[in-house]
Amino acid sequence: MLILDPFGEGRVIYTIKNIVAENPDIVYNDGMTTLILNAKGKGSGNEELEKLLDFFVDTDKKVNDTELMDIQNIVKSIKGDAKVGERYMTLGTTLYYEKKISFDEGIQIGEERGIQIGEEKARKLMEELIELGVSPELIEKAKETIN
Repeated sequence: MLILDPFGEGRVIYTIKNIVAENPDIVYNDGMTTLILNAKGKGSGNEELEKLLDFFVDTDKKVNDTELMDIQNIVKSIKGDAKVGERYMTLGTTLYYEKKISFDEGIQIGEERGIQIGEEKARKLMEELIELGVSPELIEKAKETIN
């Protein structure tokens, strides 16, 4: 659910399906449908959905609908439950460190792969230089200068 309208048309619901880029008339029916709900949209013809989205924007405002009151009571009890808050914070911390570890691992793998590629290119270059008749001593001197 978004508070900002991603496409600026004021719709409540944007339904997105896959198409073939080269021919937008062809719908790729893979069963995937994405719904984007715009909490600020109006005119969907679904008053209950619009009330629910409006409620999500501000869960503390007074509501008259009994179903929304039930949801509001659940939200209030969750907000007031210290254990839920603690689990939420623990989850956030866990996700942060998992993301950081994954990022660091990705950097390390990328560096290792970069070194492998560089060494392979250097080896091929040395072979080409030898084929062109460059003396091994000159190649060795160039390697020392690089390192």
